[in-house]
Amino acid sequence: MKRVAPINLILRQPEWILAAAASLAAVWLHFYFLGHAGALWRDEVNLVNLASRHSLSEMSKDSFPLLMPLLVSGWTTAGLGQSDLSLRLLGTLIGLGIPAAFWLAAWSSRRPPLFSLALFGLNLPAIIYGDSLRAYGLGSLLVVLTAAAAWNFLRNPSWSRAGVFALAAVLSAQALYQNAVLIAAVCLGAWTVCGRRGDFRAAGKLLLAALLAAASLLPYWKTISGLSASAVSERTGFAPAVAFGNFSAVIGFPKPACAFVWEFLALDALAFGGAALFARTKQSTAAADEMSPDDLPVFAGATLLAALVGFTGFLWFAALPTQPWYFLPPAALTAVCLDLGLPLPSLNRL
Repeated sequence: MKRVAPINLILRQPEWILAAAASLAAVWLHFYFLGHAGALWRDEVNLVNLASRHSLSEMSKDSFPLLMPLLVSGWTTAGLGQSDLSLRLLGTLIGLGIPAAFWLAAWSSRRPPLFSLALFGLNLPAIIYGDSLRAYGLGSLLVVLTAAAAWNFLRNPSWSRAGVFALAAVLSAQALYQNAVLIAAVCLGAWTVCGRRGDFRAAGKLLLAALLAAASLLPYWKTISGLSASAVSERTGFAPAVAFGNFSAVIGFPKPACAFVWEFLALDALAFGGAALFARTKQSTAAADEMSPDDLPVFAGATLLAALVGFTGFLWFAALPTQPWYFLPPAALTAVCLDLGLPLPSLNRL
């Protein structure tokens, strides 16, 4: 087979050029928001105040675990949090990490992050909410890294890659409580691939990583288990129309009709994943850990389905009013699943 030079490979795949252009535009939008965001708002000030306390139990008295307050505390201790602008710079760096995570997922799958950058990376509500000094941008970044680490593990299910996946999953769980649902979705997607391969050893490694992520939330068990009693006045019930409206506020940029683009592409990813799951392309003599062309759409489709069902179930269980920024992590995971699960014409020509 004739080897294709990297520059010729890029020229034959314009998606890579478009993805690079989208990345540059995303960087500009993040710094534009940094220059125009203004002073910290109420919840951001509350986070800064919590981060200034020396007790971990005091730092955890927010709607998310300790990771974000610890980051803000470390940023301030390093002398970088002396003004609103310098504190917002931390949020900007976290926000810039999201397109970088899309590229990392693309590198592990050898596919350009075109869908994720176009739909999420250039999405102004995602930039505004993600760059704010709250944990939703960090949670989005880490759930994308968790998905990338899971796929990288499936490519070579070694203990070292299982360790990387476990670390990403633990950090993701420590960013947002609801990320636990998305981590479970990623694990279910990976287990689907393992089950299709018959690779139960890899499935066991994934289970250990998932248990570590779950165990990392045990220190917050009192907070989690006491939700029904402490927030009874706020638990007004799950309103699907309101939740969908808030989700659409994120994915419906720049026009509400863009939400239909997300929905159409998500249905396509689910269809490709389902078709790949039941395709008879695997030889019976293949090794359990051998890669199949169908593994990637199966992983993406199963993860996406589990995330959509699981996050809806989480909202129903929590029964709390939703806000648009709550949907950043599931939107980011959906975007990366589109990159992994949908075929690109120029890739098929190679």
